[in-house]
Amino acid sequence: MVAWGPGFAIFHTGTDGRIYWTFTTTGRPTSADNWLEWNAISGQTTNAAVSVTELGVGSRALYMAYRGSGQDNHVYGSFLASQGGDRPVSVFSWTTPEVIAGGQSWSAPSVTWNPVSNELFVAIRGLQDNEIYIARQPYGQQWIGWTPLGGGTIDAPSIATDPDHGTMLIVVRDQNSRLWFRTLLPGGTPTASWTPESTGWQTPFAPGLTVDNSTSGTGAIYLLTTGLKDEVWWKQAYRD
Repeated sequence: MVAWGPGFAIFHTGTDGRIYWTFTTTGRPTSADNWLEWNAISGQTTNAAVSVTELGVGSRALYMAYRGSGQDNHVYGSFLASQGGDRPVSVFSWTTPEVIAGGQSWSAPSVTWNPVSNELFVAIRGLQDNEIYIARQPYGQQWIGWTPLGGGTIDAPSIATDPDHGTMLIVVRDQNSRLWFRTLLPGGTPTASWTPESTGWQTPFAPGLTVDNSTSGTGAIYLLTTGLKDEVWWKQAYRD
């Protein structure tokens, strides 16, 4: 799920490999009546999760990143220009997918918009070494990548941005199912080494990060993770 204008949009990968999405513009996602019908995004497929970010709070412009289908390890991106949400989901037109800076990965990528540097950032698990790499795209320009960040994961990484200060946080799961974090400046430069999660938490699945855009000025990024008994847990992972 991603914030989109005054509401939210949800994306998922279907059993047929197509990418589906729907949205609500009411800001009340708990009511099924407020969601539009699911619609497949034409010509875009994957066998993993997709990652989507809004290019600025309330902008309605979205960027989606995903891994290819089957043996296609390329990392793709597609853009949806800012549009009103008072129309059927089927009429929205996503751009032809681009390979992001030639990137390839075994796992799904993660994308975030940094409003301070005015750039998109994508984090991936390296195809050859399982380490973490990032690419960035200054708004309206070409992708620049890939910068190695070290670390290591057996899953998809997750990246999120504090919208007030531009600090970014990456989280990964290591081969022992434990979590590690690294913070980056708005331009993508690391501020410190990889740091283990303080409680020694273990999870069988890739973790996720999210930001609460309704609390401007807090600089808080939250961790969502699955416990070893399949419960869903959350905690504040970063605050500027």
